Amino acid sequence: MSRHALSVISMAVLSGLSSATWSDAATAAASDTYRAATQAGLVSVQSRYLDEVYLQPAADWVGYRKVLIDPVQVALRPNWRRDLNESRDLSRRISVTDAAELVQQATDVMARTVADVFAAKGYEVVTAPGPGVLRISPSVLDLDVFEPDVTNSRPQALFTHDAGTATLRLEMRDSAAGTLLGVVVDRGTATQLRQINRTNQTTNLFWFDAMFRLWTANCIAAIRAEPVR
Repeated sequence: MSRHALSVISMAVLSGLSSATWSDAATAAASDTYRAATQAGLVSVQSRYLDEVYLQPAADWVGYRKVLIDPVQVALRPNWRRDLNESRDLSRRISVTDAAELVQQATDVMARTVADVFAAKGYEVVTAPGPGVLRISPSVLDLDVFEPDVTNSRPQALFTHDAGTATLRLEMRDSAAGTLLGVVVDRGTATQLRQINRTNQTTNLFWFDAMFRLWTANCIAAIRAEPVR
């Protein structure tokens, strides 16, 4: 299921650059999603908590009590590593390996969270398609972690207001027929508290997990047409 060392000024500058890039990418993605959804016969549904919800009006959502979850796809914001490294000293530069590990962590957290929330909402998580099985494809796009904790760097206190941002996307299909039934897109911020806070790998994962968890619950509420929160 999206928004630095001790210098607050550096954090603000980097966040501003990230937001501008993220907004441009999000606008383009929203247009593409709308076209693809309408071409597939989906209609836009208003949601209080999600940016975009497109559903197949003829879908029998009540009939789906099982869910097949595709492998989660995660992609970092374009130029994320380059932009972040410009504000860091050499000892804290983000390597290609660091970025790959961060993507894997986000993938693992999202996969676990989506399965947990669907199970908690009464869905049986299955491993094969079949009648009454909803196939879902969750993805995390434009992942932007504001202050990643690099294991091999020298110890240093890191602070942020938010852990980061991401565009969260969920495609839903009938697992047997392959028919597209719904698409949900939401641009979220992994919010910590209303102040600058100490940041490390554990806190980053915690706040992104919280964002993914709430987003998944909101997606389920949207297809059930029920309130959430």
